[in-house]
Amino acid sequence: MKAVCMRGYGGPDVLYLGDAPDPICGPDDLLVAVRATALNRADLLQRRGLYPPPPGASDILGLEMAGEVIQVGERVLGWRPGDRVCALLPGGGYAERAVVPAAMAMRIPDGLSYEQAAAIPEVFLTAYLNLFWLGGLRRGQTVLVHAGASGVGTAAIQLIRAAGAQALVTAGSDEKVAFCCALGARAGWNYHQGSFAPWVLEQTGGRGVDLILDFVGAPYFADNLQSLATDGRLIVIGTLGGSKVNQVDLGRLLQRRQHIIGTALRSRPLAEKVRLTQEFAAFALRRFADGRLVPVIDRVFDWSEAAAAHAYMESNANIGKIVLRVTGARAGATSVADTADATSAAHAASFPSAAHAAGIASAADAAGVPAGQAPPATPVASPPQGPKRLTEDEVAARLAALPAWLLADGRFIQRRYRFATFPDALSFANMVGALAEAFHHHPFIQIDYKYVTLRLTTWHAGGLTATDFDEAAACDAVYRAGFSSDA
Repeated sequence: MKAVCMRGYGGPDVLYLGDAPDPICGPDDLLVAVRATALNRADLLQRRGLYPPPPGASDILGLEMAGEVIQVGERVLGWRPGDRVCALLPGGGYAERAVVPAAMAMRIPDGLSYEQAAAIPEVFLTAYLNLFWLGGLRRGQTVLVHAGASGVGTAAIQLIRAAGAQALVTAGSDEKVAFCCALGARAGWNYHQGSFAPWVLEQTGGRGVDLILDFVGAPYFADNLQSLATDGRLIVIGTLGGSKVNQVDLGRLLQRRQHIIGTALRSRPLAEKVRLTQEFAAFALRRFADGRLVPVIDRVFDWSEAAAAHAYMESNANIGKIVLRVTGARAGATSVADTADATSAAHAASFPSAAHAAGIASAADAAGVPAGQAPPATPVASPPQGPKRLTEDEVAARLAALPAWLLADGRFIQRRYRFATFPDALSFANMVGALAEAFHHHPFIQIDYKYVTLRLTTWHAGGLTATDFDEAAACDAVYRAGFSSDA
């Protein structure tokens, strides 16, 4: 197969389009014809020999991909050739073909292109991991996101908003700050204006933020601690500015009971990545389908221009993700020899700008859809109508028809359900997630192959729509269909 290969380690010029062995599909895997992949900072480090792949992983660059299933492992259920899929990878994304464990594959929502889907896995899973698993984010909290206009930053802003929390961001230009605010951040700080700590304290009334996502490292460490609230958590995701910190004030750390957490996604065990992927998919795929979450793409390059794409990422000019479109006979699209037109078109489609960001927010508000959702492609005569709001009597009648286990009535519930197949388990988890969102609640939902574990408390019925109750009824129908459960 064709792949982006390296002539040793070094700058972008070591990258070239060459030949590599085809990956082998195992019994629990999917073999995918890659249509698009995306750049990550880890790719730049690996290209320079500073971030080797985990043992057993492909040495080809690329931590995510989107494409079409072409072979299904003999023990895999629920997938078939032709299915559109995106996934996180330990390596191997810059290639015509990639193998992914079926349990880590995410079905691409209708309406998303392969380029959009390729911009989802690494940044959204990283943001989800650090916000919810490590950061314990809750409704009403405030998060400081450094590098807010990066791929992870733009994903984090949207997830924070979806969780009912607030995002503050830092970024390297007023244009990037404006884009982040249009995407859902409450306010932003251009770090070229100096220390962000006084601004954060001003924004939070002197309290500080509950959580910080930091990619910069040492230069921000002191200001991060000053910006962090009592019992706050500093999640160190990267050390782009350096890793050595001098003269740390441990007294402040102790007095305010602050937590410092280091994190990495690529090196996590497969079982953890599977659980993370499945939990994220249950939470997010519906939101991508209806536009409440948006993969933010700065620019699409043909994969024959991988060196130019790496140089562009190193310039720090991007807002959101940089995507490589994989062209060639075996992966579909055009031949590698005919990439000039496709590349020019891809560059012309480059997406974010301050004006465009403002347009997303204003058009979304005018159409009655959440900020961060792309506006309609063509003007409409009148704003689309949302789901019908129910009267109090209609709400009461529909609540009475729902079983007590769905409502919980303020009690804590933990249940474990066993299903015949993994797709059945995932479908049930998605419906429970839809119902929970209708009740403005965020339960713990864990999928372990054929088992779904739920932990939840009170749900509220205010402001429900007919659609919300339809989802609740569908959830209850699955529950009543004979699946076993252990309280």
